[in-house]
Amino acid sequence: MKKLLLITDAWFPQTNGVVTTISHLKEKLDKDYEVIIIHPGMFEQFPIAFYPEISLALPKKIWKKIDKIEPDYIHIFTEGPIGIAAKSYCLKNNLRHTTSFHTNFALLLNQILYWPEEITWAMTKYFHSTSDRVLVTNTGMKSVLLEKGFTDNLVVWNRGVNRSNFFYKEKQKNKHLDILCVSRISKEKNIKDFCSLSKANKHNYTLVGVGPELDKMKKKFPRVSYAGKVDQENLNTYYHNSDSFFFPSRFDTFGIVMIESFACGAPVVAYNEVAPRSLIIPGVNGYTVDSLEEVPEALTEASKLPREKVYETSLPFSWESVTEIFVSNLAQTSGF
Repeated sequence: MKKLLLITDAWFPQTNGVVTTISHLKEKLDKDYEVIIIHPGMFEQFPIAFYPEISLALPKKIWKKIDKIEPDYIHIFTEGPIGIAAKSYCLKNNLRHTTSFHTNFALLLNQILYWPEEITWAMTKYFHSTSDRVLVTNTGMKSVLLEKGFTDNLVVWNRGVNRSNFFYKEKQKNKHLDILCVSRISKEKNIKDFCSLSKANKHNYTLVGVGPELDKMKKKFPRVSYAGKVDQENLNTYYHNSDSFFFPSRFDTFGIVMIESFACGAPVVAYNEVAPRSLIIPGVNGYTVDSLEEVPEALTEASKLPREKVYETSLPFSWESVTEIFVSNLAQTSGF
């Protein structure tokens, strides 16, 4: 059985798109490959000063680990310390490999540290330039990367929905709308925009998730119902009970929560950014807006959309399709 090595700086107990993607991929690939994951839990870690809930690993002796594994295929998911060390190993040993682009670090570091975007883009472009294939989340993101000067070895690689957990269900209408947001509660996710809606009208607002901004949001916006961390198997209840879902992030490159919402029949309102534009069909499964002022009306209009039609737009997204694209673009390390 061929050995497939997956390398990531993001792993459990984190909850994010990278971890979700890897866990679903492994489940699908285990029958055909010996899947091995190198992740932060295998190394000493230290917290990030400006992001204390996430730690970075010190990937000591990672080259020896890869030597011992002798992988037939290598895919690097992240551009962090583990990903960089693995990339260096591949370059030193002239091993073909693939990578994927999940996080817009240029925007993230600019928002949090005011770090110049052009520096991060140059580093990110260099990181991916030696990959056989770079898997990106949607056509819009592919266009952005090409504009930034990336080599045209980019492959669109969408995400999937776990149909066991997320499925269609009608909702009984109430006097006030039930508005939902599921997200990591952190600065770059722009959660403040969601919570601020609770001051403007009498709809019901529920926020699912945890993160460094949670206590701050609770104090500033007490009318929001804070559900905290919810397991995947119980998350559908929140989607089923929502009339509309608001996705406030201007940062994400995909947003799996949007297609989970579609799969449960709940329409989505989001800002007119790359990720939402690739998923939202205006007037069918939600609306995109340009400003916070437009959000309340858009949420009201979205709540009137037929939930069954919203659900149908989720059907093209499957983890089986995600796995097929991934496998078809793998590069054998030896090149033979």
